[in-house]
Amino acid sequence: MKREGLASTWLHEHVKVGDVLTLSQAMGEFVLPVASSSLLPAKILLLSAGSGITPVMAMLRSLQAQGYTGDVAFVHICRAPDDLIFANTLQDLAERWPALRLVLHFDETMGRFTTDTLRHLVPDLNERSTWLCGPGGLMDAVHQLWVQEAIAAPLQSE
Repeated sequence: MKREGLASTWLHEHVKVGDVLTLSQAMGEFVLPVASSSLLPAKILLLSAGSGITPVMAMLRSLQAQGYTGDVAFVHICRAPDDLIFANTLQDLAERWPALRLVLHFDETMGRFTTDTLRHLVPDLNERSTWLCGPGGLMDAVHQLWVQEAIAAPLQSE
């Protein structure tokens, strides 16, 4: 496990081999609408960076398993291909699921990801309900983009 964020840093510093951890169910509002209802939007953007991919992957898998036929753009940002979590699963999903447009951005070779990069990669951003999970700087920048450009499409973040 990588040291990334408060939780994983704390785990590295305090938990020893053999320790038993008790976890509760996930909590919060960072969820998709009930897929069996008509609440799922026609266009979705899943945007993640670093370990923020983990909850977003759960959403992606749920959409695929339930046969979602809308338009899904999944943009993930990380330093380099070797840092990509779920690489094989993402490639497999992209090959088997026509509704998915997978976009990977590697800062090391493509340059720092910015909201201009996002605009270029997802030109119909204004039409997509968006779920965002990643480092605070990215989330702040995307939230600021929504405010500055008065984007009406919903933005949820973790």
